[in-house]
Amino acid sequence: HLKAEHLMSFSNDLLNPLESFLRTDVKQALSMQRELERARDVYETLEAKYVHHRRIKGRGSVITNVARASHESMEQQMLGELQVAKARFELNRFGMIQLLNQMESKKKFVLLGSASSGMQAYLNFFRQGYKLLVDHIGLIEEAKNVVLDDLNSFDMQVQRWNEKRIQLESQLHSGAFPFLSKERRMINMSKPMEKVTVHSS
Repeated sequence: HLKAEHLMSFSNDLLNPLESFLRTDVKQALSMQRELERARDVYETLEAKYVHHRRIKGRGSVITNVARASHESMEQQMLGELQVAKARFELNRFGMIQLLNQMESKKKFVLLGSASSGMQAYLNFFRQGYKLLVDHIGLIEEAKNVVLDDLNSFDMQVQRWNEKRIQLESQLHSGAFPFLSKERRMINMSKPMEKVTVHSS
């Protein structure tokens, strides 16, 4: 339960702001970049047409009043479209620069804030874990004492068995054990935990 709360807090404090930054701000920047590129292409295309139209006008030697009026009307229309396209391009470029600067500033406090929140979540997790240990320190010490008692008992048991083995080896070498019948040996083998009875010679 404690681990689940920690993971949820870590996700809310660290991952969610970063995911929101990537989904919202970066996505918006990419969208504005595409819009800026489209506005630039339209502006450059209209600018090239307008310059080409003026060059044709400059090369013309004799044109009628009607043709001149039509040419000037078209030129004014192209100039108007060019000015609109230029304004759109400049506004998009300004918006892109503004957004990039805002993202650069926002990135600092988003990353720093998320990192500090994540560290705070870890700190709370370990603080709760420490409190849990403190609350159960009595049980831990009791379990530790039980383990030590069992370990000492085991060591004493091993020592007693080693002493019995040494005693048995000594008695066997000294001939203290009489030869047992086959039936008696089988009974002894079937009861390995029974206390060995030493027969004096």
